[in-house]
Amino acid sequence: MAKSAFVLALLWFSLLIVNVKEVRCAHLMLFISEKSLEMVKIKIGSEERNIEDVNSSWINQQINRRRKDGPVCVRVSIKDDAINMVLSSGDCPQAGGGGRPPRPHEKEIFDLWDKHRLNEADFPSGHLVAFIKQLLKLL
Repeated sequence: MAKSAFVLALLWFSLLIVNVKEVRCAHLMLFISEKSLEMVKIKIGSEERNIEDVNSSWINQQINRRRKDGPVCVRVSIKDDAINMVLSSGDCPQAGGGGRPPRPHEKEIFDLWDKHRLNEADFPSGHLVAFIKQLLKLL
């Protein structure tokens, strides 16, 4: 009986490992599900990347380089069964609203975006890095 419980526990742990991916995001080691990685994309100017391909150096480099040429548009897209939203910085062209009130989890993410002043035109690039770290904890 104890041996079969051990085998079941080992099998469960193996399945857990298969569904988890190690990601370096903003120099922070995070363990999040593959599904969370697939649902978040960041676009700075014309460059778009999945969250798994983003780190703080890339964010800072993209924003600082593009600011030398003028305003910088940053968009963060989050899409899954429960969340469907695009967050845009103050330098992005205006797009239409969502057409419905945000769900509670979406509102929490909007509030986090506002907390880091990412809806303003000249936000510090470090605020986007901090937002991404906290966003991944929420997902």
